[in-house]
Amino acid sequence: MSKKNSKKPLIIIALLLYLVGGAVLFYPIWSQWWNEHNQSQAIQTYQGDVEKASREEINKVWKNAQLYNQKLYKKGLDYYASKGNFDHYKKQLLVGDSNVMGIIDIPSINVHLPIYHGTEDRILEVGVGHLEGTSLPTGGKNTHAVLTGHTGLPSGGTLFTPLVKLRKGNLFSIRVLNKVLYYQVDDIKVEKPEKVHTLGIYPGKDYVTLITCTPYGVNSHRLLVRGVRINEDLSTPNNIRRIPPIIVWLAFATIVIALLILYFVLRKKRQKKINEKERQESIEDETKER
Repeated sequence: MSKKNSKKPLIIIALLLYLVGGAVLFYPIWSQWWNEHNQSQAIQTYQGDVEKASREEINKVWKNAQLYNQKLYKKGLDYYASKGNFDHYKKQLLVGDSNVMGIIDIPSINVHLPIYHGTEDRILEVGVGHLEGTSLPTGGKNTHAVLTGHTGLPSGGTLFTPLVKLRKGNLFSIRVLNKVLYYQVDDIKVEKPEKVHTLGIYPGKDYVTLITCTPYGVNSHRLLVRGVRINEDLSTPNNIRRIPPIIVWLAFATIVIALLILYFVLRKKRQKKINEKERQESIEDETKER
């Protein structure tokens, strides 16, 4: 085997390693994009179902949710835990075919996520979960809704990872049916899971608490960010998150470089065949002349 032919496997291996390395490097980015795409689809489906629903249906769903909250305030967890009420809870705030109960927007940290019933892993992997046994996120006096989300998923989803950046005074909103409820952060705590005792309903108050694990990668404690209801428009008409342009350009550059390497490898291979053919023809011509 000639030296040129012996280099061909090395070039192919180098190309494969480059492609594999690029895939590993950009997997979190593409995974994040895919997760956010699915979240956006879920939100769009929910908003579409809300728009299609009649005013009578919207009002009925809203009144049922408010009635649920009133009974929860009067009877506490005994109401939620009583026979049949878990299934009743799962049906609250649903319209159409969507299983989304609402949307949370936190403009300052670029969070725009669907809210689902419950806190099972399958739910927290795709969005924000509403903690069973707490008020439904309809607002109003004597309510305290608790929303939970993961931090630092291996799959690349950001979810509630940026929650640590929130400060007192920051704003967020909850979109439920055809209403938007606005909240301002008034309390931030870090506690151990077994010592979280501040999630009850405060008489006359309208709270929403956001919970995630902390610190990143350790998850030994819980970060609790509480918001109090206000009457202020966040003025955020466009909440669709986008991947930073630099990341898109890096991904594009990786693909272009890989294609260029492949092009030059194939070109070199083709040129080698042409040279070999010309060499054979030259030898044949010399033989004929002799």
